[in-house]
Amino acid sequence: AAQSVFWTVGIIEAAVIIANEFPTEPLSKAILSTLMMSGRTQSLLTMNRTAITGASLIALGTLYRMHCYRVMKGFFTFDLSVRQNHKLIKTGPYSLVRHPSYLGLLVVYAGMFCWYGTGGSWLRESGILDTTGGSVFFGGFTVTMVTFMVGLLRRMPIEDAAMRKRFGQEWDDWAREVPDMVIPGVI
Repeated sequence: AAQSVFWTVGIIEAAVIIANEFPTEPLSKAILSTLMMSGRTQSLLTMNRTAITGASLIALGTLYRMHCYRVMKGFFTFDLSVRQNHKLIKTGPYSLVRHPSYLGLLVVYAGMFCWYGTGGSWLRESGILDTTGGSVFFGGFTVTMVTFMVGLLRRMPIEDAAMRKRFGQEWDDWAREVPDMVIPGVI
């Protein structure tokens, strides 16, 4: 769900920016009249430092998470599961923390809040947040994202327990070497 919202808002923002470059074209007029509330001007859409920081965090978090997928090879799953031929991966980012892909995901979400929450973004400048529906949607999305992040933090000990059950002493040794779950020296 979060990815769908992320891509939808990103595509809308790109469409408005492109339409703004060709404002006399019929398709551009339709896009701008549909996606910008009355009295709002698309010229308010700008890339500022916060938006650039957000875009950078999204890119870095995504690349880091993809790296985690590659290191885990076929053992990476989105559902909590331990496969029959599962191996304990202790190299790459897994030599630093036990759940590095979650760090990538948290970085992506922080980037989304920076990009979409800053002045100059379509969400802030279109007027959509001034509507009841827009406010309810964004509030619900924010609550969902925070709940999801808290859920990730709660899921890590459950994953650790499943891996400990499967790998026993090997996992215990690795957990002593790699005591942190997401950020070295922090958590």
